[in-house]
Amino acid sequence: MENLNEHDVTVKAFDTMAEAVLTGFSGFKEDETVNESRQITFSVSLNSTNMAGYSLVWHENLVEYHGQDYVIKNVEVSEQYRKEVTAVHVGFEFQNHYIEATNTDNDKAITYTVSQYLDKAFNGNVLGYKYVLHGSFKTISTTDDIGGKNGLEMVKDGVELFGYFFKPSNKNFHVFASANDYYNKSQEVVRYLYNTKETKVATNTYNLRTRVTGYGKKKQKDGKYSITKGKDATLSGKWVEKGTYYAEDPTTSTSFSTKVTVDFDGDSLYLNLKKGTQGGIVKVTYGSDYSKTFSQWASSSSTEQITLDKSAKKGTYTVKVTFVKEDPDHKMQVKTVNQYETVKDPKTGKKKRVKKKVTKRTPNRIYLGTEAGTISWAVLNTAGDNLYYTKTTYISPNEKQWGRREAPSISDERFTSESSLKAYLKSQLLDVPETTLELTYTGEYALTARSSVYFIHEPMGFETELQVVSISSPHPSVSKVKELTFSNKPKSMTRIQRQIARQAKDANRKATTSINRVAGITFNNNDSLTSEVIGEVDD
Repeated sequence: MENLNEHDVTVKAFDTMAEAVLTGFSGFKEDETVNESRQITFSVSLNSTNMAGYSLVWHENLVEYHGQDYVIKNVEVSEQYRKEVTAVHVGFEFQNHYIEATNTDNDKAITYTVSQYLDKAFNGNVLGYKYVLHGSFKTISTTDDIGGKNGLEMVKDGVELFGYFFKPSNKNFHVFASANDYYNKSQEVVRYLYNTKETKVATNTYNLRTRVTGYGKKKQKDGKYSITKGKDATLSGKWVEKGTYYAEDPTTSTSFSTKVTVDFDGDSLYLNLKKGTQGGIVKVTYGSDYSKTFSQWASSSSTEQITLDKSAKKGTYTVKVTFVKEDPDHKMQVKTVNQYETVKDPKTGKKKRVKKKVTKRTPNRIYLGTEAGTISWAVLNTAGDNLYYTKTTYISPNEKQWGRREAPSISDERFTSESSLKAYLKSQLLDVPETTLELTYTGEYALTARSSVYFIHEPMGFETELQVVSISSPHPSVSKVKELTFSNKPKSMTRIQRQIARQAKDANRKATTSINRVAGITFNNNDSLTSEVIGEVDD
């Protein structure tokens, strides 16, 4: 339909071309909560002029308002032909696209960019949903399977993982890297007695905290990793590479070496040293500080496990074994044997056999091990704080002003890197006083769900920036005010509820592997359960 009034409400059938402008409605309200929901509600009664539009008000049909489509989800009909309607923004129908889990037990952390994450959510959807990025995004590391949920769940989970903001415009999701990218700073300053009335400001420091400690994913107990085999070793000298690798009659330059990567501070490092009847003294080195000698002699073939370091530092090391000398306690056997050789008699010129006594010595060997045998490896240390892949503490710069105030620790198994965990801790800490603001705004600036305003209250000496977290807007045809919720808190109640739900789903999804992720979540005392309502006078 063309030439519609910009505030018209149009109802469209989802399965035909039928559509009509709706009249006779009342109580029309558009509600939006940042990163959470967007819907419209209204009532409509049948009359002689709206039969076409009224008949189209039914489940799954579309309501178009201000260029956005809403899907009718709930209709209650009374005896007086009055319909109470709730319609959800079409963007939130992305829940009808499902992303399969990968069903892997791999405990290795995977790094995702926001594009890689959202590609998994959006690729393959046949519903026409797309996304657009705004700003510079961080990367995350997680051992979790990011699939096994619907598209909308993945988008919302990304809010916690990447700290982004999203706003769907019909089927196009606009994703903003941060609050600075999402919110538009208002040119209007909300000021006490200047463009407000009935102002009520409350501040408190009950939940103000300046530092918080976080724990990431728990390690698999006694897990081996960075395992090197005989085939991985670098050999120096003349080696026999069959069965148990060895070098015979080695010199002090005969050696083998392997590379071992220690992923976390405090992990242990080990070496398997092969032994046999021809073994000598070898020197074992790793890094710049470790150097010890061992004997490779044994009465029969065996292997000795050597602990190189019970608390290694994170890094990549070369473990090297070099031949030194014969073992003085187990010298190689020396025998005198008869040896015959044919020589020419100088007198007669005839050949004759001559017996000589010759001394023979069994040669030393330096042993490596078999091609598939384990030579060196690292082991996760799960004692104390080493149980976690990462542990870190975020300290707010506001600690200089407010002093040391510790928040309850946070455990979150999504994180395996310190940088990602620290960024998350920063987002959860309330390091400024909580602000509750109630007022009637009398200015002319049109505030939206993406507005950020600066509030000044001279009598209290109060100045702070506040952001809209939800907005309820009536239809412009009625003279009602907008209701807005502002907050300076890092986590709203809707985010708390969503996080609890996500953790519960993940725990249920991983029940077969006994990973209870809900039990590992500790919420901060700075979680605010209050909201602030602000009235705005329409133009």
